[in-house]
Amino acid sequence: MYNYNIIHIVEEHLYSYYSIEHEIRKIMEKYSVNDKDINSWIKSKGKINRSTESIAIKNIEIENEIVKKIEWHYLIEKILKYYENDEPDKYLFIKLRYFDKCSTTKIEMKMAICRATQSKIKTDIVYNIAMYAVSNNLIKL
Repeated sequence: MYNYNIIHIVEEHLYSYYSIEHEIRKIMEKYSVNDKDINSWIKSKGKINRSTESIAIKNIEIENEIVKKIEWHYLIEKILKYYENDEPDKYLFIKLRYFDKCSTTKIEMKMAICRATQSKIKTDIVYNIAMYAVSNNLIKL
């Protein structure tokens, strides 16, 4: 996996940190099952057919994706608590960049740091989260 893919994965989870309920709803809609009519269900009772298998597979995929989202949420929550207590500048950067979705110019004015420093802080944060994600098997290399 390239560095860009890892950065993209981590930033995607940072951006969606506060909208976990919406993300879970979106996952369930993605795997929504169109119910067949009751007659076809009665005819297939006692048999395992493709629709039953596909429903079971979709339910397993839904559960796996939701569990992954929740694990990412808890991982980011732990890291945010660490930054809030030990490195408040990085916490403020995460809050402005990913939660408030401020531009680099606004961050530059609010934190009084140049764009190069913003890039360095972002790289530190993303790679720190990526290392924890790899160690927790959320990202596979």
